[in-house]
Amino acid sequence: MTGAAADGRGPDTGRAPDASRDTACNHRPEALPDDARILVVDRHELVGWALARSLQAADEPATFYPARQIPAVLDLARRTGPGLMLLELHLGRDSAGTVIDAMDVVSSMRDHGWRVVLLTGAAPAEAVGAALAGGVFGWIPKTTPFGELLALIDAARRGAPVTSAEHRAAFIDRYRTWAAVHQQHRVRLATLTTRERTILRGLADGRRAVALADDHVVSVSTVRNQIRAILGKLEVHSQVEAVALFRGAELLPSLPNPPRALDQG
Repeated sequence: MTGAAADGRGPDTGRAPDASRDTACNHRPEALPDDARILVVDRHELVGWALARSLQAADEPATFYPARQIPAVLDLARRTGPGLMLLELHLGRDSAGTVIDAMDVVSSMRDHGWRVVLLTGAAPAEAVGAALAGGVFGWIPKTTPFGELLALIDAARRGAPVTSAEHRAAFIDRYRTWAAVHQQHRVRLATLTTRERTILRGLADGRRAVALADDHVVSVSTVRNQIRAILGKLEVHSQVEAVALFRGAELLPSLPNPPRALDQG
């Protein structure tokens, strides 16, 4: 994936987001209750716990859940009513090794009346744009000073914007441009067999042909033939290119057609 990282600035603007200028919606969403629960969800447990404890010390009703406990988070959201979620974009894999799709989480939380704010470290601008287009209320970088973070959490609770309209539009435009360019990559990946995708994932995880042959109880020559087939189907000339294409497709949430009308509610 190409493009600048979302590291506290809007794409190519060089300025910190100014939420007061956001006019992305024609109306402000309803405010959440003052005592609405705040859920912090992150795959980095030390970071998540530390943030939740800091929020608790500031009298915020915050609770941390590691990404691997997403089912428990969704059950809690269903039972407790509207609240605010601070969600890391890249949630890692579940116990079965499947990538946890943050946008599936966003969709489910919104169905239960929750407001989701993306709270990430360095992330590709395209990925932030995909999340914003998919229904995330706003984006806050993890580098935000704690006092400012508290103010933005309060703004999100009240339904006030936390991301400027200028930066929101720039992120989403960056995503849509990326998606158009890389759609052909997704088409090529779809031609791979289940075994070829498994081999490609292994390569992306740093596994060599000999190790993959041991994993699948086949000969090294069989694995090498599969790798050659993968390169041919993806129309690339090296394993490095194949892995880069694969990782680029995995980094973005599954959002091939972001909605035209954005709803921050």
